[in-house]
Amino acid sequence: MRQTYMGTIGDIKTLEHHFSLMAEKGWMIDKIGVFLHRYRAVEPCKMRFFIDIYPLTAYDYPENEAVKRYRSKWEDLGWTFAAANKQIQVFCCAQEEEQPPVPIDTDNKVQAKIYIKACLKYEFFIYIACFPIFYFLFPIKNGAEIFLSDLSTFLTVGLLLFMVVFIWSFGFVASWLWRAVKSARQGSPMPEVSYRLSRIRGKIFSLFIVIFFLFLLAGIILEINNGTPALIMLAFAFPIIGVCIGLLMRRRINTKKRERRENIRFAVICLVVLGVAVYILSYLMVRYAPSSPEQSLGERPTLTLADFGVETAPGSTYTDVSGSLAVPVNYNYWEMNTEGSVQTHVYRSVNKTITRWLYNKFVNTYTTGIFGEFADMTHLDPGQANRWGADEGVTVTMSGGNNILLLMKDSTILSISYSFDTTRPDMNTAVQAIQNLWVSVQIFS
Repeated sequence: MRQTYMGTIGDIKTLEHHFSLMAEKGWMIDKIGVFLHRYRAVEPCKMRFFIDIYPLTAYDYPENEAVKRYRSKWEDLGWTFAAANKQIQVFCCAQEEEQPPVPIDTDNKVQAKIYIKACLKYEFFIYIACFPIFYFLFPIKNGAEIFLSDLSTFLTVGLLLFMVVFIWSFGFVASWLWRAVKSARQGSPMPEVSYRLSRIRGKIFSLFIVIFFLFLLAGIILEINNGTPALIMLAFAFPIIGVCIGLLMRRRINTKKRERRENIRFAVICLVVLGVAVYILSYLMVRYAPSSPEQSLGERPTLTLADFGVETAPGSTYTDVSGSLAVPVNYNYWEMNTEGSVQTHVYRSVNKTITRWLYNKFVNTYTTGIFGEFADMTHLDPGQANRWGADEGVTVTMSGGNNILLLMKDSTILSISYSFDTTRPDMNTAVQAIQNLWVSVQIFS
């Protein structure tokens, strides 16, 4: 029988109690995994378990001679080796014995120091390192992208849910570590952890990991369905390749009796192979999967050079049509010739709250970062905004002759960028065209 398990160094002592309960039900621990424990069927019995930590690194063969000598010391005291996973060593004995065997580590202070060292080395700093990783993963830091892409939306929601239990678990580790250090100084036993709360926390943590990956999968499926090139999804091959290489490395280290130096050399080779694979996939993505392939505009209303009084036909055009559950209408059309260029980006959200959030994000980009250094932005008063047929808007003048008009009305946002080098556009014609565009966009479904 296999059973999921998510816990920390502080939960190890609760495992001793759990293994005893499982033995009473007829299941003896047979193999300890990172997220999965394996049990074998036995006659129901009352067993006493003790879990110790032996200093094995990830590059050590788990059945080396030093480990065998260590286990034999326990067996000489009357214990039976049950299972192990690198550092974690599980021993058991029958509870019916009149004089139960004594564990090797009976000094509370020494035992606490061993657990504290393992927690600092393998858990606490890993938790700390995860926070900047989460920051780089959060699409919300990219502003409007959180709603313009289903993948960004689902990834953000999934990460926010996962962060709740992650912070909860980190709080437990930090609290336990502080109490363990205090116990080590006083020479008292390690702090006790509630078995019930430990099991609940582990199950919730496992559940939220599953939920996160389901959100991620849903985002990928919707993104591909919305027209994103499937080759773009190669980006998710990077962690998959990394996990596969990691599992291969772990299997080789755990099944082949080799020195630590040889295993480290093999790990370096694996990292080089991973780096080459990432480079090749990155090249394929850049070479064959442009992020915004030109698409058909269809019946989507937009502005053209003719709307600005330019009679010369456009020399080149560009179209990008996408969408998400939050912003179902999201398309971009651009025309250019020797006289100038005009670009129209239309967004329509499912409600005004998302529209307001997007609008504020767009406005913020013109006042911060690279835009803020080269842009002069002016907010339109109600009369000016009404002239364009909008509720609110801003005009942005950028270096190089580029002008941006950002307008919002109800659940729709228009971003119009235009630049004319040799002729002055007919703004009266443009105003009427933009007013007509508002009507067409509202009708367009």
